[in-house]
Amino acid sequence: MEKYDVIFCVVTYKNYKDIADFLRNLQEKKNIEFSYKVIIVNNFADDESLKKIKQIALKYNCNFIENENKGYSHGNNLGIEFAKNNYKFDYLVVCNPDTIIKQFNFNSIKEYNKCIIAPEIICLNNNKQNPMYFRYMPLSEKIVYYGFLNRNRFFLLFGILLNKLDRYINRIIMKSLKKKQQKIYACHGSFIIFSNYAIEKLYPVFDNNIFLFCEESDLAQKAKKNGIDIIYTDDIIVIHKEDGSMNFSNNNLNEIQRESYLYYYKKWNTI
Repeated sequence: MEKYDVIFCVVTYKNYKDIADFLRNLQEKKNIEFSYKVIIVNNFADDESLKKIKQIALKYNCNFIENENKGYSHGNNLGIEFAKNNYKFDYLVVCNPDTIIKQFNFNSIKEYNKCIIAPEIICLNNNKQNPMYFRYMPLSEKIVYYGFLNRNRFFLLFGILLNKLDRYINRIIMKSLKKKQQKIYACHGSFIIFSNYAIEKLYPVFDNNIFLFCEESDLAQKAKKNGIDIIYTDDIIVIHKEDGSMNFSNNNLNEIQRESYLYYYKKWNTI
């Protein structure tokens, strides 16, 4: 088996422009200090996008996997399975095609060889998406659950607000203490770095029953259950253009989010 420092697993859906940008940026990075391989899993949308994404994958010497559109979790699990069966690696990155690596200090993460690593993720509006949740807040989750269950917008927004306030306060504390790394509860799903150890412990990493949304919360619960720490670090910086693939989706995203959250909550909580 070939050995790489990092395997990138990227699930695409119709969005060939962003995957081309991601691969071009990765290839042109002059300060890359690690060996890598990219696996592209294309969740089928139409023949035109399939053809274009396959051409891009071949151009950049990526592994290309054609897949039915069974969701983000299923696509990532397929890519992770391919990586395990075909390569040896130290870390595996699950990332969206609409992300761009600005800084990747590989040496800084070597001490986290049994962890999940959450980089600094910055949106185009300068919003920072990590840490997603500093700590587990069961009351907030329960309020959001009843909000989705009863289609009650007030409960839903109130539960979300509690988490946002906690996140805002903890980011201020972290900044005042000048902390560059911190153990957190949950990381944002657009760019997740798994150590090989974490992959082995959590495999299969994602829940195929979750089509889209709530992957981060499900992963956080699974990591906690298996004793895998999630570490935030700003030694790795990623730009997230945000929702590139969702802009192409014809699915009712609000309803998919509701179904995913209800499934996730019932899975991890006794009601």
